[in-house]
Amino acid sequence: MGFDFNRDIGLMLAGPLASDAVLRPGLSTQRELRCIFDEDYYAASMGLVEMNTAQAAATCKPSDVADAAKGDEFQVDGRTFKVGRVQSDGSGWSLVTLREAGA
Repeated sequence: MGFDFNRDIGLMLAGPLASDAVLRPGLSTQRELRCIFDEDYYAASMGLVEMNTAQAAATCKPSDVADAAKGDEFQVDGRTFKVGRVQSDGSGWSLVTLREAGA
């Protein structure tokens, strides 16, 4: 049985790895969606200075974030972020990079 994008993406977003989220695109009303939220931590160094930092991102259905733009509000897991960018990952998903609101 081959990959059925519409069925399989729905199953992944209904599963335990997915989170409820709210997107407020531009001046539009808010929209609820499901996403797979991730926050990768990594060490960044410049010479003798080393810092730990994180990059938050949400993997979403493209139709859920088609009108999202930089600076739009995105809430997930009780935290509020601003959209950094939205890009297709080439496999049928969209990756939304996030930064903490107020940061």
